[in-house]
Amino acid sequence: VFIDRGFDTDILKYFEVGYSSVKQRLVIPARDQFYNLVGLIGRAIQHDQIPRYLYSTGFPKRKILFNLHNAKIYDEIIIVEGSLDAMKVHQAGYPNVVATLGAIITDAQMQLVKNYFDCITIIPDNDDAGRAMKDAIMVRARGKEIYLAECPENFKDAADLNSKQIYNIIENKKTLLFE
Repeated sequence: VFIDRGFDTDILKYFEVGYSSVKQRLVIPARDQFYNLVGLIGRAIQHDQIPRYLYSTGFPKRKILFNLHNAKIYDEIIIVEGSLDAMKVHQAGYPNVVATLGAIITDAQMQLVKNYFDCITIIPDNDDAGRAMKDAIMVRARGKEIYLAECPENFKDAADLNSKQIYNIIENKKTLLFE
């Protein structure tokens, strides 16, 4: 399923993606900024599986940023919504990517961003929730350098893009300024 969506096997190995035959889902481990395993994300592989994402019991979704343990060594961060978006952006050559694991960035997640990074690029999903997340980050990250890299109109999110498209939107990002 991931291969059909353009994910390389090397990226799947890097992110330790597995498969649960019991749940019939791909399994993506999530770690905190100290590399501790904090939970598992089960991603549906069939279109009719609901919900599309299942999180392990006690998953601290609101307190972590997916892939922060790898991204924190960089000065700049790219913020996306989903774990698949983060994996695809990483695959395109940008390992300094984190995912909020939802359309809302929590206070705890925003504090992590502020603690580790001075320069922020946002790649919001192409929907109202994505735009709201972008606006929330802009307001709460005042004093930081903030950029916007938008997905082309006919694409839902970064996971729908290929590496060249991701490169193009990041390299052509716009500065977000407050008026």
